Amino acid sequence: MTDSDRQLLSPKTHHSKPDAALIAYSSNHWLRAMVQAVPYVGGSIDTLLAGAGEKLESERVQDFLEKLDEELNRLTTRPSTLPSEELYDLTITIIEKITRTRSAGKRKRFAILMARQIQRNVRWDESEVVARLLGEMTDLHILVLNEAAAAPVCKKPFAGLQAFQLLQHNRQSLSEIVTLTTRLPDSDPQHLQLVCAELVGRGLLHDEGVGRLDTSAMEIFVLTDFGRWFLDWISEASYINSPK
Repeated sequence: MTDSDRQLLSPKTHHSKPDAALIAYSSNHWLRAMVQAVPYVGGSIDTLLAGAGEKLESERVQDFLEKLDEELNRLTTRPSTLPSEELYDLTITIIEKITRTRSAGKRKRFAILMARQIQRNVRWDESEVVARLLGEMTDLHILVLNEAAAAPVCKKPFAGLQAFQLLQHNRQSLSEIVTLTTRLPDSDPQHLQLVCAELVGRGLLHDEGVGRLDTSAMEIFVLTDFGRWFLDWISEASYINSPK
């Protein structure tokens, strides 16, 4: 990656509205004094807003660049990507997302997304949709999607489907279906229910239990074709060694 590429990816190159607000905050001594007066946390918040936040952004961008270098170095062919309006827009979108996330795994997935777009040179609007979706998700959303993709094919009454259930049921007919709370025991069941509902709302999961047996809504789920398409974009195997 060239110095010009790194300059384009630098958080200092483009200031979003939140960045402009932080700059204004740093010079507003009256507002800073009020923040510092907040009990217990005021000093820490002021430190972050007045300067440490920019350092965090730079560290996150640097981490992303290192991950992107790793992904591109794994390619068997060296793609040639010319500067373009589409590349600029996708780069700015991703930079805005990664500077707002604490998750190293999420930055890794953004690097995979960028590497796939560069390698495959597919439609840019597709990668922009994926970037927007990925920016709205947490690591737990991705874990649930991966569990859905890895679920074994069921027998009746969900024959041929890779269904999973949110909670363990006593019904014999559901005994062989993967249980999400068992697969992700460190996650709160209510949090998992919320995540599944959000994924259904985005069209990545389908609520399969309604109308089958006596199951209620939001109990049995399957990964949709859209969900598989999304995972394919952020999966390493989807672009490494693939043709241009």
